[in-house]
Amino acid sequence: MLYDLDDDERAKVEAIGVPRKFAAGELMIHEGREEHSFYLIQAGSVEVRKVLAPGRFKKLTNLYAGTLVGEMGFLGASPRTANVLVTEECSTLEFTHERFRKILDANPAIALKVYRWMARELAKRLAQSDEQLADAIVWGMSQAQAAAAARAQPPK
Repeated sequence: MLYDLDDDERAKVEAIGVPRKFAAGELMIHEGREEHSFYLIQAGSVEVRKVLAPGRFKKLTNLYAGTLVGEMGFLGASPRTANVLVTEECSTLEFTHERFRKILDANPAIALKVYRWMARELAKRLAQSDEQLADAIVWGMSQAQAAAAARAQPPK
């Protein structure tokens, strides 16, 4: 489940995680809060959402078992940048700075692998965000052109 780790390394990382369960419909991570932990989803699924306005949001992605969530807050992006809504009951391991420090101090090579995994996941998500932004810009331009064309039509 943990990328690039052998069974022994995986067991050492999992041993410092705090087991947490979340029910469907519960927020695992709250946008705007000052929190600095990350989660490894062991079972279940979540939806990452960005609040646009009260009662409005943009779905960013779905995440499933075997993935990390909350790593931006863990790495220092604070406050939290999105809500994480549990869509299917989740079993997770939560990692705080203090607990993760135990791996870093005792086994820097293991910590490096986890940090590398975080970097890869963030790079993938950034690439997806770039594609979504490009799609939104093209859509917005087409809407603006359609509106301009409609305004340019003489009244009938």
